[in-house]
Amino acid sequence: MAAYYLDSSALVKRYVSEIGSAWVLSLFEPRLKNDVLIAAKLFHI
Repeated sequence: MAAYYLDSSALVKRYVSEIGSAWVLSLFEPRLKNDVLIAAKLFHI
């Protein structure tokens, strides 16, 4: 098991087939029990 922090561009690769998509999809393989976390930045204007 491992923890991965993804930004929005990496998250898109889960749903759109492009370079790097296969790797991102492999992170979500249930038998690996990875923790996949999405990075977010909140803006206050």
